[in-house]
Amino acid sequence: MAKQFKNISLSDSTVKRRIDELADDIKQQVLEK
Repeated sequence: MAKQFKNISLSDSTVKRRIDELADDIKQQVLEK
């Protein structure tokens, strides 16, 4: 049970980081136009 919970929180932070990266990419593209 504890192992599963660790995996969930790990993937959760990975997802958050990906979303942050995407948001930064979009901001850059908008600023460059």
